[in-house]
Order: sequence, then structure tokens, then C-alpha cells
Amino acid sequence: GRAQDNDYWLKNLAGMNKIIVPDIRVEHEANFFKSQGAFLIRVNSSFENRFKRGIIVNNDDPTEIALDNYDKWNIVIDNNSDYDSLVIKANEVLDKFDEFLS
Repeated sequence: GRAQDNDYWLKNLAGMNKIIVPDIRVEHEANFFKSQGAFLIRVNSSFENRFKRGIIVNNDDPTEIALDNYDKWNIVIDNNSDYDSLVIKANEVLDKFDEFLS
């Protein structure tokens, strides 16, 4: 679909409810979901921690850095610590999402 239209997948999601999109890469995608009433979560992790976890990506790739300065997230969490810290942060996400729904 993307070969036909760069926004093919976005146009097919318009108007859908209760979906989870695990990964958006560029600002127009984030803006599209925001316009649809989405709750946007950003998860940050340092290069060093991603390297330790074996998750290495090209940090210069536009799809890896395009949202670094995007500021319309509902919540931003850092995943640079241990499992227990991540659980605490996940609970913060749930609290913020509950507020968003209210």
C-alpha cells in the first residue's frame, strides 16, 4: 500500500476506534493520530542502553529521529533503568491515560 500512497495505512485507519499503534515514525503520522483523538506515548532510551539490550538502529535514519523534537505527546517516559522502575512508569502511563479519558 505504501508504494501506492505514502499515507495508505493512515487513510485505512481513519475513523477506527480502540486501536493500538505500537510505532509511529514521522510527524505527519503523529499529527494524524492526534487529530483522531489518540493518546500518544513516547518511550525514550539512551543509545548505550539500547546497545546493551542488543537493539541497535541507525540513529541517523530520518525515521529514527523525526519525532525527537515533537512536543505533543500525552506522556514521555524514559526506559533507562531496571524492570521495577519501568513498572512504576507504566503505572504513571495508566494514570495519565485515565485522566485523558475523563
